[in-house]
Amino acid sequence: DEPKFPPGFTPDNNDQEKNVEENIKILLNVFNLSQINSMTVVRTVDFHQNEKSLNIVEPNGLIWLKKKLQALKIAIKAWSKEANKRSNDRKINIQQNLLEVDKLIDQENSNDGILIKRITLLNDLQELNNRNAMEISQKAKIRWTLANGEWISKPHSVKNEFFTHFKKQFSPIQAPSIYFYFTFPTRLSSYQVQDLERTVTYEEVKMAVWDCGTNKSPGPDGFSFEFYPSGLKINLHKRKLMGIGVSSNVVAAAASLIGCSILTAPFNYLGVKVGSNMSRITSCDNVISKVSSRLSKWKLKFLSIGGRISFLKSVLTSISLYHMSIFKVPIGVLNHLKSIRPNFFYGVDGSDRKLA
Repeated sequence: DEPKFPPGFTPDNNDQEKNVEENIKILLNVFNLSQINSMTVVRTVDFHQNEKSLNIVEPNGLIWLKKKLQALKIAIKAWSKEANKRSNDRKINIQQNLLEVDKLIDQENSNDGILIKRITLLNDLQELNNRNAMEISQKAKIRWTLANGEWISKPHSVKNEFFTHFKKQFSPIQAPSIYFYFTFPTRLSSYQVQDLERTVTYEEVKMAVWDCGTNKSPGPDGFSFEFYPSGLKINLHKRKLMGIGVSSNVVAAAASLIGCSILTAPFNYLGVKVGSNMSRITSCDNVISKVSSRLSKWKLKFLSIGGRISFLKSVLTSISLYHMSIFKVPIGVLNHLKSIRPNFFYGVDGSDRKLA
């Protein structure tokens, strides 16, 4: 029995590929894969052969079309799963090859061919990542919605439908939706009704805050309930405001409004100068002055040879190393620190010359 086709669907061989392509477009929209060319799917999956192998015997054309679309849906799912598997395998293969190339480069066995291969692998990996990101963003888009039993696909209509839906959800209730036509036996007294409807006083707010536990998690402002009952305040007179990337007039106006002073670079933070060019020798003058003041000449009268060595180690490890662990010290500063050590040990000034 020949199936009866609905209008627009004919068994003509010339229009068969066109009809299959249109059906695939519908299914790709269902799977949120509309960025894929439908003809690519037609060439990848042999739907003509599948249609012949289905052996759908149905006199009703609409039911026959429904079964045909179900078969196409199953085929597209299988094709999509296989395509994702091939893409993941290719990505793993590229990452493994890229790891091997990086090992060769680390072993200094690289040449122009290896470098070109690495660039090609990186481009292939970037292309796969961009394709996956595009597919994820495409799936996240809302292309249609259901309103009154009909699918709406126009972007403007979809936007209006969502706006109307949430407007109804958040709109105030004009009248109560539930009515009770009997009197409740237990009701609030007039005093209780007035107590519920009166304005909340500051004493009640204070009592509620003070009764909260102090070990709660902090709020969005970063403060917990322990901060508010403690009565702690920020001393703005000891605070300083510094602007980064803004004009000095804006910083001055903000500091005047808050009531604090202005901080300018360079400044000292935890004993280290911040904000200056630390590659200069003058930026380490405070370190040299601290070492020189600690290793003063008058202390030699009260220290033995062993005491001098211990004192040198304690001073050099406590002052200079703390600064060197943060910034890279210039060579001139290191030479100056080296000259201070023997001068203190032998008891000479920087300008004196004494035989060891």
